[in-house]
Amino acid sequence: MDPLGPEDPPRIGPYRLIGRLGAGGMGRVYLARSEGGRTVAVKLVRTELAQEPEFRRRFAHEVAAARRVGGAWTAPVLDADTEAATPWVATGYIPGPSLQTVVDKEYGPLPLASVRVLANRLAVSLQAIHAAGLIHRDLKPSNILLTVDAPRVIDFGIARALDTVLDDFRTRTGMMIGSPGFMSPEQVRGLRTSPASDVFCLGSVLAFAATGRPPFGTAISGLHALLFRVAEEEPDLAGLPPGIGTLVRDCLRKDPSLRPTPAEVAARTEGGAGNEPWLPGALLAGLGRRAAELLDADGPPTEAAASPTEVATPPPPTADAVTRDFGVAPGEVPVDPGPPVPVEPAARPRRRRTRLIVVAAAAAIVAAIVVLSQLPGGGGDNDNKGGGSSAGSSSSGSGADPFAGAWEGELTKNGEDAKIFVRIVILGGAKPGDKGSTFLSVTPDLLCKGEAGLASKSADELVLNPGKITASLPADSSQHCVMAAAQHLTPKGGDLHWTAADLSGDLTRALTDKRPVSAAYLGTWKLAHPSDAAEAADRITIKQGAFGSEVATTTQTNSDNGAPCAYHSTLVSATDALLLGPDLSDSCAPGPSHMFTITGKDKLRLTNWDNGKTIDVVRAD
Repeated sequence: MDPLGPEDPPRIGPYRLIGRLGAGGMGRVYLARSEGGRTVAVKLVRTELAQEPEFRRRFAHEVAAARRVGGAWTAPVLDADTEAATPWVATGYIPGPSLQTVVDKEYGPLPLASVRVLANRLAVSLQAIHAAGLIHRDLKPSNILLTVDAPRVIDFGIARALDTVLDDFRTRTGMMIGSPGFMSPEQVRGLRTSPASDVFCLGSVLAFAATGRPPFGTAISGLHALLFRVAEEEPDLAGLPPGIGTLVRDCLRKDPSLRPTPAEVAARTEGGAGNEPWLPGALLAGLGRRAAELLDADGPPTEAAASPTEVATPPPPTADAVTRDFGVAPGEVPVDPGPPVPVEPAARPRRRRTRLIVVAAAAAIVAAIVVLSQLPGGGGDNDNKGGGSSAGSSSSGSGADPFAGAWEGELTKNGEDAKIFVRIVILGGAKPGDKGSTFLSVTPDLLCKGEAGLASKSADELVLNPGKITASLPADSSQHCVMAAAQHLTPKGGDLHWTAADLSGDLTRALTDKRPVSAAYLGTWKLAHPSDAAEAADRITIKQGAFGSEVATTTQTNSDNGAPCAYHSTLVSATDALLLGPDLSDSCAPGPSHMFTITGKDKLRLTNWDNGKTIDVVRAD
């Protein structure tokens, strides 16, 4: 935060200014306090924009819509004066640095567990924003603030007001508003935006958070080159952890219709880190100190004679406002508001001294949590160390069936690795006696398909009858596909704990798409190093397909007799890698179940699920 300068007003509306938080293409942002002591962020628009009637009309419309946005992970719009000589809007102040600052200057790329929580909370935020009839249009690292309990999204919906005056404003000022490296292809091309555009931006944000680099690079080689990469080229996702890679690639699909919805992103990133902090300890401690320091700032003495509505003309924005050079969208796709999103009531104003005591206490508690989490056995009673989302409200709305949907994970037998992976789809609305689920299970040499009836269901447990096998691969091995015991499923954070006799495992939310295979896998592949295997695949072709269907064909030559072999394999999972069942051929001996993971642009790694051996393949088409 910078101190106020002589060009800054002492007050905006009923708010006394404390300092400057930043500047951008729309105007300046100030830290301020209400007469009741509430700390807020006030955005004062540029004078040039305030003189545009169409901008003022659109700004008023977008502010009204933004007031309807609920949800825990956004900064609420508290107040505004869109009729003032210089319009302004006040939002709840989020006492935390931006994701941009944390990754670029203070900490570096976030660990996988933190990125998954980030993905979940941002997806839930987008659901709330879209439910209010808005599209964010400018989701980028500097518009995401990090706090001790979760990330928060700011500046939602306001960017659209700029579109109404963009061409003329560019002509007269030479400056445009935007963040090219975090835009969607639709925005770059000047096409209509939709909620899917925000999902693309979300993918870019997650890639930045995990690797420290924008996936399409920077404008150092020229703005037009950057915009071309966003619109036409594949992202550079080198270094992206496997636990988030598939999701990011799906978000960054060029075709908006192929991107997951925010609800699907939220479902794919649900999971339990229990009561553990969502960020690394060192970073959390710094956030706690920052929160106390900023909220305790006093600012300059109050000018008794200052008019509450008197504001100074802000100077032009600094170089932090990134320019863009692209067409204006001819129109916008109307957003379906969808089901109502619960809106939390605004906090009542508190006296400043009381608020600061609470903030200081909260900072001390955060510091204690950070210290405890670093001790052996720390983190309370929850020993779950999985890389899912941290404690907080689930993305599922109240009243949602916690069991319904697709779930997957690896099983253990009496606590030992069983080399069994299961995918279970629990059918919503089923009653005892009805079919309650379908499932796929795969071992290194066998894939089983089946279904199970619903035995009973309560809020705490769902019980499925012993499974009925409907198919097996190889087809003559169904006698080995035995699901003789009843299956018990109980909620565990955002996961389900599954048990059946001596088998057990934690299942996480899985994809339900009919076209789940990421575009990064599709096409024909060949060995990167043909000498890697004596009997190696000549070509591997991966196509789109549903779970339980054939998606991969491998052709190779039998080294013993020179006969050609064609193998086919079935899709089991596409969450963070492609897990396929056994390679089956009409004329050659079967091969093991296997997995494809993305290792770079046009590079995959094929892993034998039986012995763990790997072979690298590269795109051949």
